[in-house]
Amino acid sequence: ESLRLMQRDADAQINELRATIESMGGATEEVNELVAEVAQLKYEIEAKVAECGESIAEKNQLKKRLLETNAELSALREGNESLRLMQRDSDAQINELRATIESMDGDTSEVDKLVAEVANLKYELEAKVAERNDNINALQALQAKLDNAEECLNETMNVSDGDAEDALKAENYELSSKLVDLQSNLN
Repeated sequence: ESLRLMQRDADAQINELRATIESMGGATEEVNELVAEVAQLKYEIEAKVAECGESIAEKNQLKKRLLETNAELSALREGNESLRLMQRDSDAQINELRATIESMDGDTSEVDKLVAEVANLKYELEAKVAERNDNINALQALQAKLDNAEECLNETMNVSDGDAEDALKAENYELSSKLVDLQSNLN
């Protein structure tokens, strides 16, 4: 916003210089040089305003990506916790079945059923462990993406909020001062 105000001030000064030049009646070499310098200063101010707009757009895009990555990370964490709970339940069932098998005396058909059920539970457990490991890997990859996005956002915010804006303000002040000097040279 402050850059836009500075640009408006510069435009007003440029228009004032043009009016002064037109009122002088003749086009001298010095006047032509001043007109060219005024045009160059106006171009530089417009370029800086456009550069600020691009930085703001990039910062907003990075914020959006960060929010999306955080949402994805939360979903993976919830899924991972659910798989952990399922694994605990499966472990408890396996332990219960083992205890039942050990307590049985000689009923082999019942034992065979229980052994088959234990084997099935082990298979399901292994599948869940593999799924959990995949989720952990995805979670770690997403965490790395999140860290990278946060770093990019922080860099963009640091550059666009601090140093770049100060540099642009200083540069615009310098350009405005040059316009004032040019105006006083015309008078």
